Amino acid sequence: MILAGDVGGTKSVLALFEAVGDGLRQIREETFRNAEFASFEAILSKFLHDETAFALSVGCFGVAGTVIDGRCRLTNIGWEMDEELLARTTGASRVKLLNDLEAAAYGMLHLSGEELAVLHGSLKPGRKGNVAVIAAGTGLGEAMLLWDGTRHHPVASEGGHADFAPRTDQEIALLRYLLPKFGGHVSYERILSGPGLFNVYSFLRDTGYAAEPVWLKEMLTEGDPGATVSEIGLAGGHPLCVAALELFSAIYGAEA
Repeated sequence: MILAGDVGGTKSVLALFEAVGDGLRQIREETFRNAEFASFEAILSKFLHDETAFALSVGCFGVAGTVIDGRCRLTNIGWEMDEELLARTTGASRVKLLNDLEAAAYGMLHLSGEELAVLHGSLKPGRKGNVAVIAAGTGLGEAMLLWDGTRHHPVASEGGHADFAPRTDQEIALLRYLLPKFGGHVSYERILSGPGLFNVYSFLRDTGYAAEPVWLKEMLTEGDPGATVSEIGLAGGHPLCVAALELFSAIYGAEA
């Protein structure tokens, strides 16, 4: 039995798998909101509470942070995870921690054609080469699949923390707006993430792109502001949200 997990800044997804022939069969999956737990071990305890009919063979977790010597302190939540401690907690013979985007990069190698979307349909398929893996969520995760001529090798990075490089007058103004807010260092993560989308929205609002109506202000204070901006923008519900999504997408494409 294999215990797998994706541990992000906002939520954790855990699943149990068993080997079937050359593949895996999922037994169970559950999602947890991290804010409701004091530690990852507390999530593990709840997930495994009723699973007493088997012994875990191994565990592997993709974690939103840098893994060094089998340990990780998650970037956006502050939890500490340790492979040896987790092995003792779960009873597994071995537990492996991977950067979450490195884990996603391994997963990219096993996607079916139905799970892929074409972005540039007019381009002819090129030769095999390096692949960028990028994911904006609570933070901005980045990894690479390096091609050696025979196979791809997943490599973790912390590229999301690199300096934001503006390309237009509007993006330069965005950088100047965010510099004092983040102590002089504006990384791509400050823009390309859920909180980052709201930073882009706030920039447009505060620099007079359009007025913020009372109903929108109330919606932004009631829930996740980044998710609200995204939902209203996709629906064309207000020009501030639409413009925020457009600027976000332009910068996302440039960073990719």
